[in-house]
Amino acid sequence: MAMELAGLKECLHDVLNKLKLRVATFISDRHVQVRKYMRETYGENRHNQQAPQIKHYFDIWHVAKGELYSLWLQSFLSITWYSITILI
Repeated sequence: MAMELAGLKECLHDVLNKLKLRVATFISDRHVQVRKYMRETYGENRHNQQAPQIKHYFDIWHVAKGELYSLWLQSFLSITWYSITILI
């Protein structure tokens, strides 16, 4: 199990069960296992309806970084393709 997922499970368990705090929103990076765990365990269509519903959002920095990388990659590929077609 990934460290992020293991840490999340342990922390949420402690916050919800030991400290008895209510969590309405959780913000994280876009880690695939964390996303799946939050959706299946605390999302609207969670398996255990006794578990609290927690809205899961992504950190805007990680979303923006992913978008910027995608734009950079597209630009790089376009320039590379253009350079190759000029040489041929």
